[in-house]
Amino acid sequence: MKFEVKSKSSNEVKFRVSGIDASLANSLRRTILTEVPVLAIDEVVFFDNDSPTSDEILAHSLAMVPIRTVPGKYGLPEECADGKTSKPCRAVLTLDAKAGDSPIQVYSGALLSDDPEVYPVSLRIPLTYIPSNGKIRLEAYAVMGRGKDHAKWQPVSTISYKFQPIIAIDTSRCKKDCVECVKACPRGVLRSDGGMIVIDPDECSLCESCKEACPDKPPAIEVGYKEDTFLFRLEPTGALPAKEILLQALQILKEKSTQLQRTVEELEAHKESE
Repeated sequence: MKFEVKSKSSNEVKFRVSGIDASLANSLRRTILTEVPVLAIDEVVFFDNDSPTSDEILAHSLAMVPIRTVPGKYGLPEECADGKTSKPCRAVLTLDAKAGDSPIQVYSGALLSDDPEVYPVSLRIPLTYIPSNGKIRLEAYAVMGRGKDHAKWQPVSTISYKFQPIIAIDTSRCKKDCVECVKACPRGVLRSDGGMIVIDPDECSLCESCKEACPDKPPAIEVGYKEDTFLFRLEPTGALPAKEILLQALQILKEKSTQLQRTVEELEAHKESE
């Protein structure tokens, strides 16, 4: 297995993984979505709520606010349930806002945490508004969880993959003055410069519009993909850095594979002993 980061920004990471098959690629995607734990607000206690938003709806809105998570600092759900950890099991965030003579908008930045390392990723997520002379007072409790239990615990807004595209051009048959395939490509992957040039095959969507537009029969351009190489696009919510999400997902996959192998070996040993 080989990893290669193609591009990275605060909002998106694109990387290539080679030497695996589709089942393992999907396992990595599913593990990132459902198994990597992060903090999210799970319980809310209201003391005052004069906003037009009901307690239940506001609690749901708070739950979906991504919360910055420090890896390894807070206990996991199963550890906290069994009392097997000395780590804190929750972070407390409070919201205390009051309107004057004019209504005010309440944003996620109004949440104040008892842990300076735990805070809303974005401070400008609108929650509700408070009418004139109204107020909101509440306590919210953020706990660790996994995406398989609720979407609020997903560390990414999206994680997708596709096969590595391959574009092959038969230069002996491709006419230099023909630009039909360039015009047909919706992703701008091709360019004519005294001959067809593939600018970036990674951006190809495998739609084969270029192949269909080619006047040559059979087409002078072929579109395919590598069955053991995949392009991933990951958009973190900000709760965890993209690198940390990927490292944790790989570690979880490794542990699950080891456990599966151990279980299979135990079953085989049990069969032999019968």
